[in-house]
Amino acid sequence: MLRLFYQVDHVLSRTIHTSSLRERVREPTVISETAADERALILKDYTRFCHQQRIADEKWLKKGILAQDNALKELKRLAPALYEAAIQLDDNLLPRTVHGPKLTPPLKTYVCPDGDYVDTTKSWT
Repeated sequence: MLRLFYQVDHVLSRTIHTSSLRERVREPTVISETAADERALILKDYTRFCHQQRIADEKWLKKGILAQDNALKELKRLAPALYEAAIQLDDNLLPRTVHGPKLTPPLKTYVCPDGDYVDTTKSWT
């Protein structure tokens, strides 16, 4: 894990900025009604665009998966050995490295709870 160390002057500048916080506060801006309406319409148009984009992406993915399935079916029909080789997972596709112990040893000072509990069930008899 990469750990970043801050320089002392950087930390001091943070305290200076927080001490002058009142000077840095902006007054809220007043937006006219027409500008607010225009922003709302732009937001609606953007939302529609994002929805259409998402639908197009889903169609594209479904089309690709269907083409892949059809190609695998055809490969299975023509050459079963090649089909078996094609569906095997590639271990080198995603590189992975593991560091540290495979099993974590138990803590010697840990006191395991015995499972004792107070029965708070109401008796209706």
